[in-house]
Amino acid sequence: MTNYYEILELEDFADIEAIKAAHRKPSKLYHPDLNNGSKLL
Repeated sequence: MTNYYEILELEDFADIEAIKAAHRKPSKLYHPDLNNGSKLL
């Protein structure tokens, strides 16, 4: 089972604002429109 808190480097049962902030970084990093079409994966 995937632990998404661990992937986002958060403590278990983090508040919603911490989850949102932690999610923004990888979502911007891997978003195709922000990477000029480069494939990072």
